[in-house]
Amino acid sequence: MTASPTLLAARAWAAGWATARAAHDAPAVALLYAPEARFFSHPFRSAQSPLEYARSAFAEEDELVECRFGEPIAVDDRAAVEYRAVIRVGSSLRTLAGVTILRFNGQGLAVEHQDYWAMTAGRHEWSSDRSRYAAIVSGNTAPNRTGSTPASSR
Repeated sequence: MTASPTLLAARAWAAGWATARAAHDAPAVALLYAPEARFFSHPFRSAQSPLEYARSAFAEEDELVECRFGEPIAVDDRAAVEYRAVIRVGSSLRTLAGVTILRFNGQGLAVEHQDYWAMTAGRHEWSSDRSRYAAIVSGNTAPNRTGSTPASSR
């Protein structure tokens, strides 16, 4: 079975982001988007350019420890891509996990980008079934903010 053009574009987008994020290369991120792209880094933020966002995001982290993207889900010209990154800010690790909803043009460039994400202290592993993250916070299995214990301690 041949992959759809949107699936191929989403895979290329994820690979491009992973490479650019590792190098803190904001201009490389911008190349993944059409010039007219509408980029929203969070549901409650205004649109900004991908270049502006990448510069700001990369400036906030001292080191990228890990960055992973899941296999995109693509329908027509739209795709959803799950991601997770572990970053170091000062002496602290933080895990960023989210999903990006994208729309691509005929050239494989993103023309719409909407992120839904959360960030938390510590390193949280991507579970083998990808349906949950198992917490690893210095071996701590204390309840999280919702009162439940991390999946790895159950």
